[in-house]
Amino acid sequence: MKTISKILCMLLASAGLTGCLPSTSEFEDKAALEDAVGMKLPNFSVKKYAPGMADLHGDYEDTLYIEFETKPSKALIDSINRKIEQSDSVQLSRWRKEDEHNYYYRADSQDGGRVPECRTKQHDWYVVLKLADNSKDAKVIYGYW
Repeated sequence: MKTISKILCMLLASAGLTGCLPSTSEFEDKAALEDAVGMKLPNFSVKKYAPGMADLHGDYEDTLYIEFETKPSKALIDSINRKIEQSDSVQLSRWRKEDEHNYYYRADSQDGGRVPECRTKQHDWYVVLKLADNSKDAKVIYGYW
């Protein structure tokens, strides 16, 4: 049903009628985001929700810009680093360290990992979290293909 709604919204938006586009993201809820990444996160507020346009197949990608109340704690970063170190290979790890300060998390329906509650019985999904150990800003990118 979500796919049909997205397609209908896309068609209405192309006609200049964008009132049906969602104004919220499922990941504005801290518990949903924590479930998706499988760990506790700092409290956050939403800076911007940028819904993507669905294509004719229902594929879409939405982006949520968030700001943590505080920079990620040393305990959180240490936990992420342990997850990276414990993985057998880069392909098996959902967490990656992109550079000195930036971390990248990606889970999807094809990676064989734990399925978040919000994606149970769904197919072709992905969830990405980008954060830095020296910033309160983060980005959540998610969608279906």
